[in-house]
Amino acid sequence: MDKLLISIFMFLLFSGCAEMKPESVPKNILSQDSMALVLADVLILDEGVIKRKLTDSLRNLLNQKYLRVFEIHGITKEQFLISHEYYVTRPDQMELIYQEVIDELSRKEGVLKSK
Repeated sequence: MDKLLISIFMFLLFSGCAEMKPESVPKNILSQDSMALVLADVLILDEGVIKRKLTDSLRNLLNQKYLRVFEIHGITKEQFLISHEYYVTRPDQMELIYQEVIDELSRKEGVLKSK
């Protein structure tokens, strides 16, 4: 009887481990690489206005600029917001995205400094 219980336990243990697969990202969610590139551009926009008083006209201009960033990346505002919400609830993935954002911003800074 003990051998049967141990065998069942071992089967359940190993079959449970076999089921643990990385979570696949839904099709409507941006890939981590795409999200990082969009976030880098959004952060550049944010930095440009962070020290200014956000008036209605500046807020409208900023919203237009965000839409332009999304257009450049071939996405919609809704895709960005849904993807952002998705990754915010997955801190391990978001940490990887932010590392990519840092790398992208550093790359862009290097390009600007070389000019």
